[in-house]
Amino acid sequence: MDAEALVRSLDDASRVAAPADDGRARLAHVQRLPARRADLVDLPGLPPLLRDRLALAGVDRLYRHQAEVLDHVRARRHVVVSTGTASGKSLCYQLPLLETLLADEKATALYLAPTKALAHDQLRALRAFRLPQVRAATYDGDTPAAERDAVRRTANVLLTNPDMLHHALLPSHRRWGDFLHRLAVVVVDECHVARGVFGSHVAAILRRLRRLCAHYSAGAPAASRIALAAGDGSRWRSRSAGRGPLGDDGPGRGATSRWSAAPAGRGRRCPRGRCRRCRRGRRRRGRSSCSPRPPSATRASTPPTCRAWRWPRSRATRRRSRR
Repeated sequence: MDAEALVRSLDDASRVAAPADDGRARLAHVQRLPARRADLVDLPGLPPLLRDRLALAGVDRLYRHQAEVLDHVRARRHVVVSTGTASGKSLCYQLPLLETLLADEKATALYLAPTKALAHDQLRALRAFRLPQVRAATYDGDTPAAERDAVRRTANVLLTNPDMLHHALLPSHRRWGDFLHRLAVVVVDECHVARGVFGSHVAAILRRLRRLCAHYSAGAPAASRIALAAGDGSRWRSRSAGRGPLGDDGPGRGATSRWSAAPAGRGRRCPRGRCRRCRRGRRRRGRSSCSPRPPSATRASTPPTCRAWRWPRSRATRRRSRR
């Protein structure tokens, strides 16, 4: 059974198990993508020690977009890597970072991840190279206070998140001045999740980091910024990361099928059109609509503010009403 037949069978089973109210099909579109060969290139001029570590890991050639990222970083240009899942994006930042640290033992690097779990996973990946010149460490809320001073003094690769950068590093920039002075590479992983309010906060934090790096570097070349995204990273590139060429995916793939599900129903409309869900619906979709109350919700958990919904009052409001 191919992928398209499997999706069709799942769609039929879902319609039988939970039929839609209007009888629409759950599957809206199916697209079949042809197979594609991998675009491989030879290893560029890497240090012998790094080349040996790659050979031990079974990497004798690179995808084209990985080699292009390495060339851009060598030219001191910012770059955004926007490729598909499992396309080797981690190696896109690991090669320039490790090459920079092997060439200059005084250089430092900063890795930003949206979650602590991802930072710890990348820490294990960097330590797997077993390079004595690379002293990587995580710096987040789980780092004990007794170890933070040691990390600041000894680590040349710091893996953290935007919240910790805003809370601990930037306000105490005088203590981190030596690290910022020698900062050569900044990596922003999973930058496609930096959107909305969170994205504006991340952009402001990166601008603060850039100003501090310019202050402590005293005219030295700016740090190269590498942003990794799964999908379209052009919007993030234009607003936050500067200009950086985007390459095509290098990995090959077999023939696959892509599908999209039909949107769910809008639910009943709010009689007044003034509740928060209706106002949010007008802003996003240009119309007013409320979703029906879930069957498991109770009046105490979701008191309505209109005939369709009520929102829970704050503790201070309840106190004032009792008086």
